[in-house]
Amino acid sequence: MASKSLNQKGPYKDRLEPATKARYIEILALIGGIDPYDLKKLCDDVNQLPSLTYPDIVNYLLFTPSIYTMEDLKNFKSLEAVNQVECGWVSGVTSAVLSNRLLVKGRVSYCFFLEIHCSGY
Repeated sequence: MASKSLNQKGPYKDRLEPATKARYIEILALIGGIDPYDLKKLCDDVNQLPSLTYPDIVNYLLFTPSIYTMEDLKNFKSLEAVNQVECGWVSGVTSAVLSNRLLVKGRVSYCFFLEIHCSGY
């Protein structure tokens, strides 16, 4: 089955492939089934974000099982997200509290998707 374009109109989750959609719905259940793409108002005050320490980040990256391999140690997709932030590819960071969890949403620069990487990546 051909992938559907992400530029099509309609709810984001309805444009996903079946396996990806099932995983997405599982994740949405953690925040009360609310789809972040449907939210219109998010807080852009960075003071609302929790403080993170180096050990928090290391523990998450090393000891959170990958959804792909179910193994600990080096959650590579999350490490890629850290690199995107460090390289300045992420902007417009906003947040919302949903079901006692903090949702953080940001915009990844289009240039990143063209595989233009900063030095050291």
